[in-house]
Amino acid sequence: MMLLRCIAHAIGAPAPEADDDWFLSDLWFEAAAEYASGVFEIPPTAVGPIRQRPMQALFSYLAGGDDVIRREGVRRFSVESQALLARMTARRQRMSGESFVMRLRAYGALLVIDEVDVILAVGRQAGMPWKEVRDLGAWAKRVVTDVPVLNAERQLAVRLEDQPRATTENDLRDMAAFVTALPLVDIIVAEKQFVNLSRQAKLDTQYGTRLLTSVHDLTREMLAGVDRPERWSSSPAGGLVQHGWRKPRLTPFREHCLTCNMAG
Repeated sequence: MMLLRCIAHAIGAPAPEADDDWFLSDLWFEAAAEYASGVFEIPPTAVGPIRQRPMQALFSYLAGGDDVIRREGVRRFSVESQALLARMTARRQRMSGESFVMRLRAYGALLVIDEVDVILAVGRQAGMPWKEVRDLGAWAKRVVTDVPVLNAERQLAVRLEDQPRATTENDLRDMAAFVTALPLVDIIVAEKQFVNLSRQAKLDTQYGTRLLTSVHDLTREMLAGVDRPERWSSSPAGGLVQHGWRKPRLTPFREHCLTCNMAG
């Protein structure tokens, strides 16, 4: 939905409407789904019982799953992560003499290449006859900065590669969750590394997100303020409005729950 709204804004088409909590789901396994055909299909016979008892289904999956399957899933994730880390190391060495701006541009180009199938498919949903990258026209140069999740990944990944220590598999897990949540929520409690990198990139200002490193920093005033309508009347640096993206609105209860889930 985020990408579809950004594309609609870029081409001047009507932006699709969505529920305020479109990005939340009771089907917890959707968070681990990979884009394939553009349609996330699960047999109704499986979805039905999970919708009826989501907490029990999750507990059963975590506590009673086949250990062989679990180990194979972890193994595959590690294999893919190591391949990604190898590419990051090679890129770091290849781009070591380039300026920070040039490295941002290079990473942005790679992001477009990696996500081009998704971008083209979503563009077709918006009515565009897109089949290849050149069909994107001038927007191909702006897609990474226009789409909040892609922009956050580019800004954090390049800064992460600048760190003196080697990037680890856990860093990849943390960053994947962080870049997805940062443009959507009001408050994130996370470890210092990604909070500091986000502040360096001014992502907290651009997307109006409060970044904390301890749950003890949460105050009653912060939690009460997430439902103030005037917060959404303007956007620092023009990021949310200029790119056709506004944060979805939640009830305070669900917004606080999302904050707590990120912190946990």
